[in-house]
Amino acid sequence: MKFKGNIGILISVYVGFIASTITTIVMSDDKKLATGACTVAFILISVFFLGFNWIKEFEIIHNKIIFRRIFWSSEILIKDIKDVKWTKRKFIINRKKKAPINFYLDQIKQKELGKFCEFIEKNIQ
Repeated sequence: MKFKGNIGILISVYVGFIASTITTIVMSDDKKLATGACTVAFILISVFFLGFNWIKEFEIIHNKIIFRRIFWSSEILIKDIKDVKWTKRKFIINRKKKAPINFYLDQIKQKELGKFCEFIEKNIQ
């Protein structure tokens, strides 16, 4: 069973950032400094925030869940999951012996999140 991440939010982050970059450069007196600062910020956002944290997809294979991000992936054994819960913005997987795993709900498409929750609730009991 494979679930896709919500790429629309990712695109909107980039479009908003590009719009603010253009505005910053146009309104700035020192064009070189503004361009350099925006380039550094763009690289930092791309590499650290989106590259390491954004969930591209997650897949359930046999007895484990694999979260694939842009630069790395992680896996959780289903038998190690104690329970799952969510707040307004975060989805939390509590594990028996390790720290919980949190991710933001807007990273995953809503209909896919519902299927995922149903699957987890059936299989952790």
